Amino acid sequence: MPGVPPFRREHTGNAPLDRIQDNVAALQKALSLVQLLDGKLVGPVTIGATSTVVSHALGRAPRGAFAIDLRGDARVWRPSTQPTDATQDMYMQASTSVTATLWVW
Repeated sequence: MPGVPPFRREHTGNAPLDRIQDNVAALQKALSLVQLLDGKLVGPVTIGATSTVVSHALGRAPRGAFAIDLRGDARVWRPSTQPTDATQDMYMQASTSVTATLWVW
């Protein structure tokens, strides 16, 4: 997962330090399984009341998205219809035109 960098263990011969490294490695493995962390901040973008193209550049179809920073009073969602090739772009829609920063994963 690109969101969590790999952990490189150093064999020190120091038992307490080796245990700490084991714990860090276990935490890194657990974090790498959290799909929500494998994303990008996108924006700010203006999202209209009809389907609006948003470039996300994940290189794969997004699993989801939500607004981090809305600059107005609106609901924001992903419509059920998405681009045929969703590896770079996605459609978003809002109840009224709004500027937002999105977390796309």
